[in-house]
Formats: sequence, C-alpha cells, structure tokens
Amino acid sequence: MVEGLQPAAHPHEPRENDLEKLKKWQEARLERKLRGEYESAVFNLAELVSAAEFLRMYSTSERIYIG
Repeated sequence: MVEGLQPAAHPHEPRENDLEKLKKWQEARLERKLRGEYESAVFNLAELVSAAEFLRMYSTSERIYIG
C-alpha cells in the first residue's frame, strides 16, 4: 500500500454523509408532497364553497308561478 493513502470504503457501503443527504432529500420530498396535497385540498374546498354559494344564490332567485 502506498504511504499516505487511506483504504477506500466499499463502493456499495453508504457513507455517513451520504445517509444524511438521503435523509434530508427524503424529508424535503415528503414536505413538497404534503404541501401539494394541502394546496389541492384547499383549492378543491374553495371550488366547493364557490359552487354552493352560486347554487344557493341561483335557487333563491327562482320564482315558482302557479297559474
């Protein structure tokens, strides 16, 4: 072995730094996914409320004539 060189880690053995990077990446990915799901739910709820208000307004403006 050449003096001053360190033995390389096994290529398939993850290093501590790599595991930390992977953990941070997974956390960020999960956070983005949850934020997207939350934003979709808020958008769908806003659409539902808007539709309900429209239907309520439309139904109160209808008049029934009996003649």
